[in-house]
Amino acid sequence: MTIRLGVIGTGFARRVQLPALALVPGVRLTAIASGRRANADLVAREFAIPAVFDDGAALAGSADVDLVLVSSTPDSHERFTVAALEAGKHVLCEARMAMDAAEAREMLAASRAAPRLIAQLVPAPFDLASWRTIRRLVADGSLGELREVHATMLSDQSLDLDRPLHWRERVE
Repeated sequence: MTIRLGVIGTGFARRVQLPALALVPGVRLTAIASGRRANADLVAREFAIPAVFDDGAALAGSADVDLVLVSSTPDSHERFTVAALEAGKHVLCEARMAMDAAEAREMLAASRAAPRLIAQLVPAPFDLASWRTIRRLVADGSLGELREVHATMLSDQSLDLDRPLHWRERVE
């Protein structure tokens, strides 16, 4: 069986996901979408992807796609995930799931309305190592009795006060 994969997003997907997915037996890259058509065209040429879209919702409706990988920025995850599920497509959505709880509830409702479809969140790989440490500290009592937890993940980009906020830094 061949799974026809459509990918929304050309940043992380191009650097990490598409090279790996191109090696998976039974997966055929059939479509790519980006809000910047030039980016989608470039990635399509690089990975020999036949269909190019400038809108992820249009890709989700393509008859040549069985599974949609939502690898765009989180502010579009809800829209593209819901569009894909409503079009009868399986969905893998990159973490962070949504921009807020309301969007997450919309995604969950769309998934529940399509129980025969797979709708899965892909965990962020850079967070996986930190959770092992946190689990150990909680389990061995190093942190005492936990009543509330606040976690902030920073990068060196956060130190540049002249740079606009990244979507990961948006409080709302």
